[in-house]
Amino acid sequence: MRLSAIVAAAAMALSAFSACCNTSKTEAKEEENKMIRLNVTVTTDAENLGTVIDGLNRLAAASRAEEGCIGYEIYQSTISPTELVIVETWKDQAALDIHAGTPHYGAELSALDGKMKMKLDRFEF
Repeated sequence: MRLSAIVAAAAMALSAFSACCNTSKTEAKEEENKMIRLNVTVTTDAENLGTVIDGLNRLAAASRAEEGCIGYEIYQSTISPTELVIVETWKDQAALDIHAGTPHYGAELSALDGKMKMKLDRFEF
Protein backbone atom coordinates (compact mmCIF):
# COMPACT_ATOMS: atom_id res chain seq x y z
CA MET A 1 0.00 0.00 0.00
CA ARG A 2 1.35 3.42 -0.86
CA LEU A 3 2.07 5.92 1.89
CA SER A 4 -0.58 8.36 0.58
CA ALA A 5 -3.20 5.58 0.72
CA ILE A 6 -2.18 4.73 4.29
CA VAL A 7 -2.37 8.40 5.31
CA ALA A 8 -5.78 8.74 3.64
CA ALA A 9 -7.05 5.58 5.36
CA ALA A 10 -5.76 6.81 8.72
CA ALA A 11 -7.40 10.19 8.19
CA MET A 12 -10.71 8.51 7.38
CA ALA A 13 -10.44 6.30 10.48
CA LEU A 14 -9.62 9.31 12.66
CA SER A 15 -12.54 11.23 11.17
CA ALA A 16 -14.92 8.33 11.82
CA PHE A 17 -13.60 7.97 15.39
CA SER A 18 -13.98 11.69 16.00
CA ALA A 19 -17.54 11.68 14.66
CA CYS A 20 -18.33 8.71 16.89
CA CYS A 21 -16.94 10.45 19.97
CA ASN A 22 -18.75 13.70 19.22
CA THR A 23 -21.99 11.82 18.76
CA SER A 24 -21.43 10.05 22.06
CA LYS A 25 -20.84 13.36 23.84
CA THR A 26 -23.97 14.80 22.23
CA GLU A 27 -26.00 11.74 23.18
CA ALA A 28 -24.65 11.89 26.73
CA LYS A 29 -25.67 15.55 26.95
CA GLU A 30 -29.15 14.69 25.66
CA GLU A 31 -29.41 11.94 28.29
CA GLU A 32 -28.56 14.47 31.00
CA ASN A 33 -31.31 16.79 29.77
CA LYS A 34 -34.10 14.21 29.67
CA MET A 35 -36.92 14.57 32.14
CA ILE A 36 -37.33 11.70 34.58
CA ARG A 37 -40.55 10.06 35.70
CA LEU A 38 -40.48 7.82 38.74
CA ASN A 39 -43.46 5.63 39.54
CA VAL A 40 -42.97 4.22 43.02
CA THR A 41 -45.35 1.56 44.26
CA VAL A 42 -45.48 1.50 48.04
CA THR A 43 -47.02 -1.32 50.04
CA THR A 44 -47.59 -1.29 53.76
CA ASP A 45 -49.93 -2.88 56.26
CA ALA A 46 -53.08 -1.47 57.87
CA GLU A 47 -51.23 -0.82 61.14
CA ASN A 48 -48.62 1.45 59.48
CA LEU A 49 -50.83 2.98 56.78
CA GLY A 50 -51.48 6.28 58.57
CA THR A 51 -47.83 6.76 59.47
CA VAL A 52 -46.71 5.96 55.92
CA ILE A 53 -49.25 8.32 54.33
CA ASP A 54 -48.29 11.14 56.72
CA GLY A 55 -44.58 10.67 56.05
CA LEU A 56 -45.05 10.48 52.28
CA ASN A 57 -47.23 13.60 52.33
CA ARG A 58 -44.49 15.50 54.19
CA LEU A 59 -41.94 14.23 51.67
CA ALA A 60 -44.17 15.25 48.77
CA ALA A 61 -44.73 18.77 50.11
CA ALA A 62 -41.00 19.37 50.63
CA SER A 63 -40.13 17.79 47.27
CA ARG A 64 -42.62 19.96 45.37
CA ALA A 65 -40.75 23.02 46.67
CA GLU A 66 -37.50 21.85 45.06
CA GLU A 67 -36.43 23.74 41.94
CA GLY A 68 -36.18 20.68 39.67
CA CYS A 69 -39.48 19.09 40.70
CA ILE A 70 -42.07 19.19 37.92
CA GLY A 71 -44.65 17.10 39.79
CA TYR A 72 -44.97 14.90 42.85
CA GLU A 73 -48.29 13.15 43.47
CA ILE A 74 -49.38 10.35 45.77
CA TYR A 75 -52.32 8.08 44.99
CA GLN A 76 -53.95 5.48 47.22
CA SER A 77 -55.52 2.42 45.65
CA THR A 78 -59.27 2.14 46.05
CA ILE A 79 -59.00 -1.63 45.57
CA SER A 80 -56.04 -2.28 47.91
CA PRO A 81 -55.93 0.68 50.35
CA THR A 82 -52.53 -0.36 51.74
CA GLU A 83 -51.01 0.18 48.28
CA LEU A 84 -49.93 3.65 47.21
CA VAL A 85 -48.35 4.98 44.06
CA ILE A 86 -46.05 7.99 44.02
CA VAL A 87 -45.65 9.68 40.62
CA GLU A 88 -42.64 11.99 40.50
CA THR A 89 -41.47 14.06 37.54
CA TRP A 90 -38.05 15.70 37.63
CA LYS A 91 -36.49 18.22 35.25
CA ASP A 92 -33.41 16.04 34.72
CA GLN A 93 -31.01 13.66 36.43
CA ALA A 94 -29.19 16.50 38.16
CA ALA A 95 -32.44 17.62 39.84
CA LEU A 96 -33.15 14.05 40.94
CA ASP A 97 -29.61 13.72 42.33
CA ILE A 98 -30.08 16.92 44.35
CA HIS A 99 -33.44 15.63 45.61
CA ALA A 100 -31.88 12.36 46.78
CA GLY A 101 -29.38 14.34 48.86
CA THR A 102 -31.87 16.61 50.61
CA PRO A 103 -32.36 16.34 54.38
CA HIS A 104 -36.13 15.85 54.06
CA TYR A 105 -35.67 12.90 51.71
CA GLY A 106 -33.29 11.11 54.04
CA ALA A 107 -35.27 11.94 57.18
CA GLU A 108 -38.63 10.75 55.86
CA LEU A 109 -37.28 7.55 54.36
CA SER A 110 -35.41 6.77 57.59
CA ALA A 111 -38.55 7.37 59.63
CA LEU A 112 -40.52 4.98 57.38
CA ASP A 113 -37.84 2.29 57.29
CA GLY A 114 -39.40 -1.10 57.99
CA LYS A 115 -42.94 0.26 57.68
CA MET A 116 -43.24 -0.07 53.89
CA LYS A 117 -41.84 -1.73 50.81
CA MET A 118 -41.14 0.16 47.61
CA LYS A 119 -40.87 -0.84 43.96
CA LEU A 120 -39.41 1.75 41.60
CA ASP A 121 -40.06 2.16 37.86
CA ARG A 122 -38.06 4.83 36.02
CA PHE A 123 -38.83 6.46 32.67
CA GLU A 124 -36.96 9.10 30.68
CA PHE A 125 -38.55 11.38 28.12
